[in-house]
Amino acid sequence: PEPWCSARETPLSHSFCQHVVRTEQPLVVTNAKENPLVKDNLAIPDLGVLAYLGMPIRLKSGAVIGSFCAIDGKVRDWSTSDMAALEDLAASVVSEIELRSALRAQDEVMAIVSHDLKNPIGAVMLAAELLMRKVDAGKFATPAEMMPSLKRIRGLGTRMEALVHEVLDQARLNSGPIALSKTPENARALIEAASESIAGQAAQKGVQLQLAADLGSYVVTCDRPRLLQVLGNVIGNAVEYTPPGKTVSVRAEASANSLVILVCDEGPGIAHELREQIFEKFWRAPGSKGRGHGLGLFIVRTLVEAHGGNIRVIDVPGGQGVCFRVEIPTNA
Repeated sequence: PEPWCSARETPLSHSFCQHVVRTEQPLVVTNAKENPLVKDNLAIPDLGVLAYLGMPIRLKSGAVIGSFCAIDGKVRDWSTSDMAALEDLAASVVSEIELRSALRAQDEVMAIVSHDLKNPIGAVMLAAELLMRKVDAGKFATPAEMMPSLKRIRGLGTRMEALVHEVLDQARLNSGPIALSKTPENARALIEAASESIAGQAAQKGVQLQLAADLGSYVVTCDRPRLLQVLGNVIGNAVEYTPPGKTVSVRAEASANSLVILVCDEGPGIAHELREQIFEKFWRAPGSKGRGHGLGLFIVRTLVEAHGGNIRVIDVPGGQGVCFRVEIPTNA
């Protein structure tokens, strides 16, 4: 009846579904007038509801966002097939919601990627055009004159390459578990290589990069390129969010069973309630325009877990910023 028919919603005073959402469990009502949970609900006299079957709409994350229900105007014993049918319908609703959410997220990422590729491509073309004009005019630039443009082209190329790799990694992850090619690696040399790959970025920004990895000949079995990707991403993020004049430290500790790497920055930190969300696919912090595409840390966690390890965010002991703690089993 009106006005709820036109409004397509039911007030709480007439809702059985609220109990499904609150308890996060199915609700089976054979005769509402005799059910102590709902016998005083106004849906009985106003809407003629006597029997109700409700199933929670539960996302893969475990969150219940609503209910899917069936009602009857007469007393009814709901069968197991009724319940199974409603469960299937609730599951189909979840699939549709998550599919649409994923498609929206991918559209947003592609828009960001397109924007972030367009800018450096334009800058590369401009730098190359300036060099070509000098050559065309017979003004051959000296190496010293060419170096700023060449460095800019190289830096922009590196940025675009990293972005393309993120998108390709995401496509590979969508097709199934990522395959690792593991070899025994010297842990210190591995961490030094990852730090050196970010040294230029740190120097350009004026951030000091400190390395403390007194591991001797300690060996970890891992996929070297993938672990370098993990550490490069984490160290690079730390440098990006650390103000000029501050420090990013990379420390390593080894035990008989695992290698632990701590990357600590002196940036603004990460709120405790966001420290799990940052690893979710396509997640971006509010107001983070131009920073990241919501793929980097998701891929990092996936690669770490593929090694049998874990990654989490912890507080910097007695200081500002955060630490990313990466643990990899020695024989991953």
